[in-house]
Amino acid sequence: MTLRFTHRQPRASLAGVCLAFSADGVRWSQPFPLIPSATYGPRTGDHPAAGLFRDGDAVVLYIQHNVPGINAADSRSKIGRSTLRRYAVPFADFAAISSAALAGNVTAST
Repeated sequence: MTLRFTHRQPRASLAGVCLAFSADGVRWSQPFPLIPSATYGPRTGDHPAAGLFRDGDAVVLYIQHNVPGINAADSRSKIGRSTLRRYAVPFADFAAISSAALAGNVTAST
C-alpha cells in the first residue's frame, strides 16, 4: 500500500508531499519526501491529487501546486497561480524506494 500526504516537520526543515508504504495497512514506513513545498503557517502549499497509478514503465501521480485558500493572508500574486502537474517516477525507482521503505532503510537521498 502507498499513502500520499503532505507533511511538515519544522525541526528538520522538511515540508512537502511525501509517500509512506505499508505491507499490512497498520504499520507504515517513515515518510519519504517526494516534492518539497513552501509552507504557510502549519500547512504546505502543494497537495497530492488524483491518485497514484502505473502507466507503462512509470508510476504517475498528480500534485496541485499553490492550492487556493491555504493562506488567505497571502495574495494570489504572492503565492502564484494554482496548477495541477503530472509527475512520472520510473517504476524501477519507485519499486526500489518502496522496498527500502518497507525494510526501514529509506531516506531522502534513496
